[in-house]
Amino acid sequence: MLPKEVHIEFLKISKRVVLVVSILAISSFSIGNTDVALGVLTGGLISILSFRLMALAALQLVEIKDPQKAKARAIINYLIRYILYAGILYVGFVTPELNFVGIVVGLLMVKFAILFDGIYYSIKNFIQEFWKGQKLKYERRDN
Repeated sequence: MLPKEVHIEFLKISKRVVLVVSILAISSFSIGNTDVALGVLTGGLISILSFRLMALAALQLVEIKDPQKAKARAIINYLIRYILYAGILYVGFVTPELNFVGIVVGLLMVKFAILFDGIYYSIKNFIQEFWKGQKLKYERRDN
């Protein structure tokens, strides 16, 4: 089970991924590209699953005392996720009902959501600091 703070962040990112994947899938369905829609949905689902596996693995690795065991466990966790990615990409490549590019886009959705979060909050903080400085510059001083 994930700690509360990690679970909240996981849900926040997962909700954004589900929103964007849903918009892309509905758009693709509406213009008749069902293979792209199914590819994006499949890639998005696997992306969220992999992100969850990564969070659980990180929590397990922190608790391991022996560095060699932790390193071996980390390598195994990477291999599991890469095998999962390779399997879904292979299925997307050989199955005509799933679009390969759609799967790749879906797999990248968690990365895009985290990147967008970082850019959004950086810009937001910059604007807040800028306006805080402007407010101080033009405040009335009674002396």
